[in-house]
Amino acid sequence: MRLSVVIVVGSLRHRAQRTLKAILSQDALDQLEVIIVDVGNDSASWGRVEPPVRVHRMSPSTLLSHARAEAVSIARAPLVAFLEEHTAPEPGWAAEIIAADDGEWAVAGTAIRHGNPGSPQSDASYQVSYGLFEPPVSGGEATVLPGHNSVYRRSVLIDLGAALPELFAIDTVLHEMLRRAGRRLVMLEAGVISHWNETTIPAALRGHWWFHRSYGVRRANFLGWSAIRRLSYVVLAPLIPVYALLLWGRRRHEVGRQVLWSLLRLGPRMLLIHTASAVAQAVGLMIGEGPSLARFTDFELSEAARVDTSPAQELH
Repeated sequence: MRLSVVIVVGSLRHRAQRTLKAILSQDALDQLEVIIVDVGNDSASWGRVEPPVRVHRMSPSTLLSHARAEAVSIARAPLVAFLEEHTAPEPGWAAEIIAADDGEWAVAGTAIRHGNPGSPQSDASYQVSYGLFEPPVSGGEATVLPGHNSVYRRSVLIDLGAALPELFAIDTVLHEMLRRAGRRLVMLEAGVISHWNETTIPAALRGHWWFHRSYGVRRANFLGWSAIRRLSYVVLAPLIPVYALLLWGRRRHEVGRQVLWSLLRLGPRMLLIHTASAVAQAVGLMIGEGPSLARFTDFELSEAARVDTSPAQELH
């Protein structure tokens, strides 16, 4: 067994069926185990569950980060991959991860494809969250990896001990901590995950608000920001959305992707999301993260309108 694949699900278990089907269709299935961490608020059955799938139930009050940490503790493979329940790994994904294991990197990421393209809002949500990882991507050493859908060397996570549930709250901060500690982060050139994105402005704003209110606090705390740097972020927060949009445009231009039409079509919606994210971080820095981790867990796992889950949305 080489790879443990983890999905955390809430009461909307039907959304995970697409993810599970894609995992069980992988050509490296004989080298996988699949761990479903179920934090749903009822006792609905998964029916007959057979290897390589295991279902591990936890309390409905369990935070998403704590559920993921629990999965690490029961995983049996040396590599642990996390997939959101609104994603689907494309054919060859698992085999590429296993083939790329050199025994040295701590965290690996793969390309993230837009799973429900076509509407301005889903396209804008995708570009804000995962546009940097739109396929094709260049493989090699990385400083930034996709959040929520990365692959870890289990021994690295075990070494973090009791701190892991808190560090998993914002995994991109964990990536940066590991990188600063001398651990290797790599982007894999092959292997793709399809990700389904928010289809309404209110859903996108809620998700980014609760995530970034925690992100602002935890990035500052875990990366050792000074009081001056925290204050500077709060003061400069109104400028950050414009900077983020300009940076996005520059990166798209550098890799030869169309910029002007995308900016005209998606720019206002992206700017709105970036504004909510920047304000949320500033609020977090000023008054703390409050209930944001619990609210984000509810948003990810229990909000039915979060993504389009209609049967018409097919895998790539």
